Amino acid sequence: AGDLDGCVALRRAGASVSAADRQQLQPLHICAQLGLVELARWLVSEGAAVGAVANGQVALHFACVHGELVFAQWLAEEGADVHCRADNGAAPLHGACQEGHLEVARWLLDAGAAVDPPDEDGSVPLHAACQEGHAEVAQLLRERGADLAAADLDGRTALHFASVNGHLEVARWLVGDGVAADSRDAMGRRAFDDTVPCR
Repeated sequence: AGDLDGCVALRRAGASVSAADRQQLQPLHICAQLGLVELARWLVSEGAAVGAVANGQVALHFACVHGELVFAQWLAEEGADVHCRADNGAAPLHGACQEGHLEVARWLLDAGAAVDPPDEDGSVPLHAACQEGHAEVAQLLRERGADLAAADLDGRTALHFASVNGHLEVARWLVGDGVAADSRDAMGRRAFDDTVPCR
């Protein structure tokens, strides 16, 4: 990966910098996943679009979900919008939080990203962090003003996501920070009704 000379040769032979593979990924999206800034910079100089969409997401989504902070910062310098949304409504912050990339999440928030952007299901980044047990990311979101009681369209809160996935340390932290332990979702289930053993 990152063979700039090879890419230049292919370009001279007529290859498109925006050609998509079977997964609809263009070269810039693959660079975002791998953090290949130098190659990406050349692609953009050859006409690749920073805002090109693949599977409903732009390069910034891919960089953030893969924890490629330097690449994400470069994309922002090139005009990428930290407020952008995927087709399902997810912001780059959702992916960073789901995968536990603390520094990427911190940078997004410092760059002005909203702390509680809901996706099409009403899920916010805090839900993603708690579902995967990323306590430090959840605490960062709380420090930046995240609503600990925010519920998705099914009435599930961060406490529901943490407890049902066995992340009891995160669940205890949420309750200790004031989240009601007896809160119920749209089906009437309390957060701890479906708790699985701690992971």
